[in-house]
Amino acid sequence: MRTFLLSVITIAILVASGSVAYYYVVFLPQQNLKSQEDLSAIRSVVAPTPEQQKVQQEQELQSWKATENAVNSYTQCLIDMQEKGATWLDQKCPSANDPFDSTNCRLTVMSSAEYQSKFGCKYPF
Repeated sequence: MRTFLLSVITIAILVASGSVAYYYVVFLPQQNLKSQEDLSAIRSVVAPTPEQQKVQQEQELQSWKATENAVNSYTQCLIDMQEKGATWLDQKCPSANDPFDSTNCRLTVMSSAEYQSKFGCKYPF
């Protein structure tokens, strides 16, 4: 009886180890291969064609150039308005002996709506 029980247990262990070996040696590599094939198929469908990539790059380049032009014109506007504003501030706030009075005058004038409307630049974005 004991021999029979040991042989049943041995057969059960062999079947279990064979199943585990089959799972890791045969089944999983096939699943991985199928997954890789599926991913390759999905990528080939989803990935843009070379023509689409070229069109996308051209659109990005045009967008970049438009942004660059807007920033350049905004920067030039700021420089021009600062020069004109400085001249206008010199007229509104003549030089005083006290630099604090001159600074306070300039700050007050610069925060006025008239100064902002005359010498402000519109942000391009």
